[in-house]
Amino acid sequence: MKQYIHNSWLKFKQDFLSKILYDVFKIPSITTLLLIVAILFPKGETLSFLHKRNNLTNIEILGLMVIAMTCASILTGLIFYNKYKLLQKDNFTDPLTGLRNDKALKVYLSQKIKEAYQSGKPLSIIIIDVDNFAVFNEKYNQTIGDKVLGEVGRLLSKDNRFTDETFRQYNRGDEFIIVSSNTTITEVEIAAERKRKFLAGANFLIGDISYNVTVCCGLSEYKMGDTEESLLERANYAVRNIAKKKMERTLRNMYLNVLNITYYVF
Repeated sequence: MKQYIHNSWLKFKQDFLSKILYDVFKIPSITTLLLIVAILFPKGETLSFLHKRNNLTNIEILGLMVIAMTCASILTGLIFYNKYKLLQKDNFTDPLTGLRNDKALKVYLSQKIKEAYQSGKPLSIIIIDVDNFAVFNEKYNQTIGDKVLGEVGRLLSKDNRFTDETFRQYNRGDEFIIVSSNTTITEVEIAAERKRKFLAGANFLIGDISYNVTVCCGLSEYKMGDTEESLLERANYAVRNIAKKKMERTLRNMYLNVLNITYYVF
């Protein structure tokens, strides 16, 4: 039973949320305990571990307690704030790529749509889909696929403009979403094509083997009255059409041969 209680206590401390409470209450508890001992210690007696006498009055000890508790409260508040920010970051971060996840996307895109509505400034999004990624996973295995996705995410984060925020779509693991504020559909077309070529030319070295992937992009621009869902759905529709109609993508390349664009715009 003693070992069971000990293990339960260790598990309690290891749990992240429990650890927050543990850290928050630890410092003021220890401070209070030490000051209570100081109050109860007979005045004039020798504090053996300090080799000094307790000559403090109760008023002085009470004052020290107030100061100590104030400092402890400030310190524990800072600890709690740091833990909260770390927890929030973990909650909004995709562990595989290090990019912000779909929870963060929902909050961010909602904010940007509100800003676009109020200011009248353009807002566009890019959905980047890795071509035939299910086939890639079957051919090489999911571990290799996850590593490649991680590298794709890393490269996309490096290629960001200051107006861009990149997210990984968790429920469609091989899709990435870029929200481009103050960017028209024409400007985001150029950015999407640059990213497509950048990824197509990349060699992903996993172990001793180099892998390559290609991607297609779907775009949409904010229209008055758009919601997050409607804005994303138009770009998703573009991506789905490309995946189903590879020949039409080739024909569109011929039509837009200046930019060699490989996506539909809706």
